[in-house]
Amino acid sequence: METQAKLQTLADIHSGYLFRGAVEHTSSGEWGVIQIKDLVEHGHLSKSALTSAHLDTDPSDKYLLHEGDILLRTRSNQSFPAVLIKESFPKKTVAAAQFFYVRVSDKRLLPAYLSWHLNQPVSQQYLLSKAKGTALKAIGIQAVKDLPIPVPSIETQKRIIQLNELLKNHEAYTSALHMRLGEMVSYACAKVVASH
Repeated sequence: METQAKLQTLADIHSGYLFRGAVEHTSSGEWGVIQIKDLVEHGHLSKSALTSAHLDTDPSDKYLLHEGDILLRTRSNQSFPAVLIKESFPKKTVAAAQFFYVRVSDKRLLPAYLSWHLNQPVSQQYLLSKAKGTALKAIGIQAVKDLPIPVPSIETQKRIIQLNELLKNHEAYTSALHMRLGEMVSYACAKVVASH
């Protein structure tokens, strides 16, 4: 039986780590920092580009990212993508204040399902309707906390996650195939031109 609840009753939500100035990259930095620039197409996280930094003081444990945490953008001009942390990082990592942390606290909810739901049009429309600003919209933490989340059975959530993974794999395969086909056509056309 599916129920519905406000997100704040299902997860702990708080703002990302607030830096006093610009985050400066240093290869010897003991902390990883996720910033907006680390999001790539479709809200995916590019771990290879993460900034390494020294922090003046160690952030409290609530800022340390763990597998299963979800990051939600706080500002955007068109959507507020959610990113699921699928695996641990090689070093202690925090997300900057441009994100909200969402950490599932209710055992009836799978993080992957919640991440999927946060990216669905119904959730994105809700967040956009609550956002403030003109060109660059900002979402407040209370709007995120009040977001209604349907909670189907764990089995249903698992099926949704599996279907979503199949779709992502299909999209990646199709994209790679399209790119390869483009390369082949370009190569063939270049040979035709060169032969004349």
